[in-house]
Amino acid sequence: MPNPLTPQGGINRLIASLTFANNPALNITPDFLGTEAIAFNPSGPVTTKLGTLTGAVDSPEPYMLVGLGVHLVRSQPLANSYKNLIQTNASLGDGVLRPDVTTMDPYDLFDCSVTDVRPFSMTGRDAGFMITITGVWYINNSLWG
Repeated sequence: MPNPLTPQGGINRLIASLTFANNPALNITPDFLGTEAIAFNPSGPVTTKLGTLTGAVDSPEPYMLVGLGVHLVRSQPLANSYKNLIQTNASLGDGVLRPDVTTMDPYDLFDCSVTDVRPFSMTGRDAGFMITITGVWYINNSLWG
């Protein structure tokens, strides 16, 4: 029987961040986020299974698109900086997503850009300016030789 006393660790919602080396003015740290912070939404398979007559062959994917649901606080200047970015050129370049745990390495994301603006209310009861930032996450790196 597995050890039921294995430490479960902890989550620290105040360490998650998204930073851009070529656009540091657009770095997103917890102080710019609403309570939903950053959502990690990968899309596509890690490995594609190709059927054969008698089984299947693995075809590992070299990359995966990742959408990040970012819940900026609309009353802060960073939200307006992203609005201006969207109006001029939505590309952000390469970024690093640091998760809300210290037990996982950061995700290096490439060719990031703002791909979506989500609806929000201007009733004075919603502080969010919610955007989606999409980038490429290279996976199965041993494929490159």
